[in-house]
Amino acid sequence: MKHKKEQQDFNIRKEDKLMLLCSRTRINDEIKSQIISLIQQEMDWDYLLQKSSEHKLTPLLYWQLNKVCHDSVPKDVMEHLKTFFLENAQKNLLYMGELFKILDFFESQGITAIPYKGPILAIQAYGNLALREFDDLDIFIYKKDFPKTKELLISKDYEPQFLLRNAHEKKYIESQREYKFINHNNNINLEIHWNFTGLSFNGDWDHFENLEQIQSNKIQNKDLYSIPSEEMLLILCLHASGHLWQRISWICDINEFINSHQNMDWQYLMKTADNLRVKRILITNLLLAVDILDLEIPGYNIDNLESDEFCKNLSFTIKNNLLKTKKSNGIYSKAVLRLKLREYKTDKIKDLLRLMFKPTTNEWKTHILPSYLYPLYYPLRSINLLKNKY
Repeated sequence: MKHKKEQQDFNIRKEDKLMLLCSRTRINDEIKSQIISLIQQEMDWDYLLQKSSEHKLTPLLYWQLNKVCHDSVPKDVMEHLKTFFLENAQKNLLYMGELFKILDFFESQGITAIPYKGPILAIQAYGNLALREFDDLDIFIYKKDFPKTKELLISKDYEPQFLLRNAHEKKYIESQREYKFINHNNNINLEIHWNFTGLSFNGDWDHFENLEQIQSNKIQNKDLYSIPSEEMLLILCLHASGHLWQRISWICDINEFINSHQNMDWQYLMKTADNLRVKRILITNLLLAVDILDLEIPGYNIDNLESDEFCKNLSFTIKNNLLKTKKSNGIYSKAVLRLKLREYKTDKIKDLLRLMFKPTTNEWKTHILPSYLYPLYYPLRSINLLKNKY
């Protein structure tokens, strides 16, 4: 009963409530009734459209309102939502087609490439390419293949976000996780990754980088390499946490992915998260999906999650900050939240040092230093942090 009380303490505007009720692909009769009841009230539609755009939830909002109560929504609002939905669907189709072309090209050149997030996640989690917003393509390759991959992409009119050469590029690859490209012919953004997990948390990420069970799945009648579902869920949780849940859509990704993968091995997943020292991150994300989107986890007792009082309190704090107009965006508050996500003091200290001194792509892009001046990236990172360039 305590959990239900906490849900009631989640005081949000009725427009936010409507958005969250629509932010899922599966709704039951009870949720339909709540949506219809809210629609009968006076709504600040401009606020709702703004918030759905901010959190990348407009396609889902249109999808559910159109199915449940389109006649009760102002015509201009439905027209706006429909226009956005169709334009997003068209853009996503363009990205999917380009992804297949790139993957075919890489395969012909002997490059192992694993697409994830972007259109692949839209299909895997939502079952509909049009229901997810994304702005780029994400492809994982093995680090050793990056120099060849870069040259291949340049030959196909993909321009690197900045050009590094020789020793400078080698140091960048060693310290970063991705290299961004853009094709100005079709305005498609592409991110090449050689590390799935990013730089937000320290840890031994070889588990992700050397996947022994990379699967070949058929997506839209095409065989593609994909990440096993348990590992993919951990990657989604690390991604949302690394960005401190700036978008509710990242929680939706987790909710929809779990709903679409009913046969995940939860014992293996929890053990893996524990071994990687990110179990608190996993549980916090699951609790957010349970509280906000009514996630039901097949084959796992949610009471086991709610027995973790620290994670429950942490998720409650995060949840109440999600929809605030003025959020706690200062360096200190962000650092404190990051540290709370780690179970062990050693990880907290290492994460704090990474946050303070580990150069990001921003430092490399803004200040292209000669390789012998590479150590200067560390104080540059600290200076940018103090300027709140987070």
